[in-house]
Amino acid sequence: MVIELDVGNSRIKWRVRSELELGATLTSTTVVDLFSEFSKLSEPAEILVASVRDDASLNEITNWAKTNWGITPKLAVVSEQASGLKNSYADISRMGVDRWLAMLAAYNQSQSACLVVDAGTALTIDAIDGAGQHKGGYILPGLGLGVSALEANTGIRLQQKETSSAKLELGKNTEAAVLNGILSQAIALIQNVASDSSLAAAQVDILLSGGDAKVLHQALAERGLTAKMCPALVLDGLALAETRELN
Repeated sequence: MVIELDVGNSRIKWRVRSELELGATLTSTTVVDLFSEFSKLSEPAEILVASVRDDASLNEITNWAKTNWGITPKLAVVSEQASGLKNSYADISRMGVDRWLAMLAAYNQSQSACLVVDAGTALTIDAIDGAGQHKGGYILPGLGLGVSALEANTGIRLQQKETSSAKLELGKNTEAAVLNGILSQAIALIQNVASDSSLAAAQVDILLSGGDAKVLHQALAERGLTAKMCPALVLDGLALAETRELN
């Protein structure tokens, strides 16, 4: 049995993987909550961790695992290449591990040219060609952050801010103009990257994750683009990445 952890800034997503089955993805809001859940489990063979948090949280997880199970968790790291995927970054230390893991999982699912779109606080779009070469990507404000940025830096004040109501049409009030504009901007960029000649592919798979993935999925379908919802890409990439033991 292997425990896989995605330690984000606001929550921890995790699951149990065995040779026979893949457990459901669970969520813990604090490290203490996580340990409460761990205490109900039998000792795993391995713990794999993806983390964007500071070392304090990782130290807590490491100490708990060593004390209670006698094992040292392994931290996923960004590398120049892994599992058939080649990184485009000259300085790999500048790439977030969550982005790298999502790309590893996406390419190994697709085995062809693909776009990896994470629609969270930030909207990240990464392009991979059919040979597994990462061609580069974009990082821009997510849908919700785009709304907040407009309110914070202009005189615009919105009565309704839910990105789930955004549509691909001209807005006939300020709320619709802002929400629809931000969604249309994101969809136009995804379409543009999907047709990039550097991917050298007639068909490019689009894999979506993140809180606004459903909104993008529906909007892409309206534009005739098929996309696949993949909410656990970071966890899926853990088994494919290089790792180091947490000290």
